[in-house]
Amino acid sequence: MTSLTVLGIPVTEEQIARWLGYYCPGPQPFRTRDLTQDQVLSIPMTDALATTDEVRDTFFMYGGGPWTWLSEDQYADLQPEVRALLSAERRHRMRPKPAPAWPSDPMLKAKLVRWMEAGGRPSLHVLARSELQRASAGRLPRAAQLAGTFPTKSGPNCFGAVMAATGLPVDDDWIQLDQFQTWLEAATSSELRAHDEGGQVLVWHQHGDLAHAAVTLPGGWALQKPSQSWSSPIGVWTTDEIISSWRLPSVRLSRYQLR
Repeated sequence: MTSLTVLGIPVTEEQIARWLGYYCPGPQPFRTRDLTQDQVLSIPMTDALATTDEVRDTFFMYGGGPWTWLSEDQYADLQPEVRALLSAERRHRMRPKPAPAWPSDPMLKAKLVRWMEAGGRPSLHVLARSELQRASAGRLPRAAQLAGTFPTKSGPNCFGAVMAATGLPVDDDWIQLDQFQTWLEAATSSELRAHDEGGQVLVWHQHGDLAHAAVTLPGGWALQKPSQSWSSPIGVWTTDEIISSWRLPSVRLSRYQLR
């Protein structure tokens, strides 16, 4: 165990080594859609590498390409205007996170931590320890075990975190929308109990589709996993804070009570 914490969670050297593999691979992807055809032709031809879930989530490879893969030396040798366009597109796409570093960077570990914490909020699970224990003695038997933990890979998501807190062994799974909906219908009721008791499943729909889920703990706390990324932990924040972060146009919040 190191003395390093990320998003309020102590991490090990083993975790850091695994994350560095996700964060700074050798060749890295760049989106070329803002380049002219001549500029694209000036880029060295490189075989595309496998786009793993972890690479996709590190480099925000959402919404389509085209993509090119460049080593650090190839990137440095690009025409300055091409390099500037590729860098600008990456910064815009990944905001508020900074661009990932190259493996040769002497400040690699510090930049990794800065990247993981950018745009995030430290988990407050230590402050909610007694409430987590109360929840774990009831309808959320794995809440205390899961709070303040990082996944080993990309994929585990908000829906799996809620289901896992109720005792199901799905915290390493990428739970699909239909799986969560089926579980929600079987495991919850629309008849809500006192808000302070916890055990309410908060579900957000965007444009009518499932978008996010969290589960409340006693005392005004809630447990959630903000995204499916390897860099996103299962954490604890205040219920009001989580609800406020999802006050967005075309988003609707529904509440369900665990049976």
